[in-house]
Amino acid sequence: MRDDILVKVDNVSKRFCKNLKRSLWFGLQDMAGELTGRRNGSRSDPKLTSKDVGLRRDEFWALKDISFEVKRGECLGLVGRNGAGKTTLLRMLNGLIKPDTGRIEMRGRVGGLIALGAGFNPVLTGRENIFINASVLGFNKQVTSAKIDEIIEFSGIADFIDTPVQNYSSGMQVRLGFAVAAVLASPDIMLLDEVLAVGDAAFHVQCTNTVRKLISNGTAVILVSHNMHELLRYCNNGLYLRNSEVRAAGSVHSVIDRYLTDSDVRFESSHDIGYVPGVPGFVMGTPVLIDDWGNQVKELKCNESARLRLHVNNKTNIRRIRVELAINDPAGLLIQNTSEVMFMPEGIDDYDLVIGLEKLPVTATKIVIGISIWSDDQAVLMGWARENRYEVTGIVSPGKLIVPITYALEATNRKNSSEVVGGAHFADLA
Repeated sequence: MRDDILVKVDNVSKRFCKNLKRSLWFGLQDMAGELTGRRNGSRSDPKLTSKDVGLRRDEFWALKDISFEVKRGECLGLVGRNGAGKTTLLRMLNGLIKPDTGRIEMRGRVGGLIALGAGFNPVLTGRENIFINASVLGFNKQVTSAKIDEIIEFSGIADFIDTPVQNYSSGMQVRLGFAVAAVLASPDIMLLDEVLAVGDAAFHVQCTNTVRKLISNGTAVILVSHNMHELLRYCNNGLYLRNSEVRAAGSVHSVIDRYLTDSDVRFESSHDIGYVPGVPGFVMGTPVLIDDWGNQVKELKCNESARLRLHVNNKTNIRRIRVELAINDPAGLLIQNTSEVMFMPEGIDDYDLVIGLEKLPVTATKIVIGISIWSDDQAVLMGWARENRYEVTGIVSPGKLIVPITYALEATNRKNSSEVVGGAHFADLA
């Protein structure tokens, strides 16, 4: 294995039995086979596959012939439906269970954040559980004592640290478990299973900074998450598991796109935008989609330009505004976010806000566009037009979606005239 590769998985398979009594009997058979050297399938023989081993009565494949590599400083995202085998794979990588076929090679110290807080004793306090949890990770009492104040501060539950854990909420337990691992552990390989989706916004920022620091320091990270935005934030590559097998591997964008396509995310074609008013005296109209020829349309075309036009009435004293545009896929994955500061002169209340979407090089076949208008300092939300849903037709391009966005404000309260007061001017609009 090359020096830059920290995780190497070759033809790894794992089978489980649905029947408990038969599972115990098969377990005894496997242990006897290991002792006698006749085990059917060996961690030291990556040439064996699931076909060579086969299934016994009531058994099924939890994972089947999985292979991949993770280099130093890379983050691999695992995606797939519940039951696809993601957590089973992490448990094998962490040494908790053995594969039935194939070989797993791990170079360096491994830190696993799987089912955080599962090892806590509910009758002991949070402080006492810190020492227990740290000892499981391989740290002695002296090392933990020197870091305990930092752990407690990171967890954000100092007021309850001497309270029995049985009185903690599930979120507080996960906070404490992550804090122990984040402060004490400095692994070469980090395994994360749905641990970044806990806690409030401030704690989530702490978790984000910790993971980014690990990656920048050369740690190989394997992350399981159902949050596609989270995977795009951290991961270089992705692995999509379905029915216990690898369905897609490669760049995280292509893997997520395949996963969302296979998941058949249902898309409502309704254009109800659910306008959310922000302050009295400010009203946003319904966005209207217009093509290059000034015609109102209901769908976007790949590699063609379009414009969103909506009426704005501003009777407030806030005249310097920030317009934000967010493009998401139907599953909530943020694809792109842009903003523009614009000025509304005194004496003019009615405007048309025109947002240009130039040559859509999209990866998704459906997108959701949200438009929000703030005061320039972003202290006041003026209004928000959310959930504008559009189909995208044509040949969908590979790669990350990057749409050039332009903004314009046109005064509309003057007869037979249109005065541009910000951004670029679009001519010949209907």
